[in-house]
Amino acid sequence: MGYDEAWEFYTSSACYFGHTKRSLTEAERELFANSTRIRLSGECFTVLTGGMFLPSVRCVALYLDDNRIKEIRNRAFFGLSALRELYLRHNRLTALRAGMFIAIENLHVLEVGGNPITTIEPGTFAMLPHLTTIGLGGTLFKVLKAEYFDHLARPIELDLFSESEHVHEWDCSKMCWLKQEKRVGNISFYRNPKKRQMPSCEGTMTWAKLRCSETITCPERCVPEDWCLGPEDCLTEQRRNKC
Repeated sequence: MGYDEAWEFYTSSACYFGHTKRSLTEAERELFANSTRIRLSGECFTVLTGGMFLPSVRCVALYLDDNRIKEIRNRAFFGLSALRELYLRHNRLTALRAGMFIAIENLHVLEVGGNPITTIEPGTFAMLPHLTTIGLGGTLFKVLKAEYFDHLARPIELDLFSESEHVHEWDCSKMCWLKQEKRVGNISFYRNPKKRQMPSCEGTMTWAKLRCSETITCPERCVPEDWCLGPEDCLTEQRRNKC
């Protein structure tokens, strides 16, 4: 394990393949107390339990890539009130649940690409009012639903592109809402410029060929108040009033 002189980045290399249970040592906890960036990878964890990263109150970036994490329990990130970036790439998560991200309200970046995720429960992002960047590349989604992002202010950046050789294909016919939001600048795609910039669609459909109504459907909650372009962009009186 190593720790730099600036007291900013702590990296543990004391994780070995075959660990099914891993908890932080007291020495690690003491170092974490003054770390602003923490990296723990290498098959360290399978389950993140409540408060396990205390007292990392200064941590702004937590890297938990390349573990075997399959479960994140409620309040796992309790005490990380300063956290702005959370990286959970290449683990074994199958769903994002409401309650997973309690107590990290200042989070701006969430990267969960490379997990076999198939669903996001309603309200998962409700406690993350500042979330602006979400990495979902290399998951097992076929369709992204607008309701997943109802609680988030715009603009949002999404990564929908797999890092592996296998191309992640989406059911684009059910994602007109995404194309509409991208058209007006509420959502953008981010990726290495040399990589594919638009989602790959199933079958013969392509993102460019996808034809959608020009009407913008407002989410259940519009944040901030001027999120919608105007009353004509809402399909119902109820949603119009919320915009």
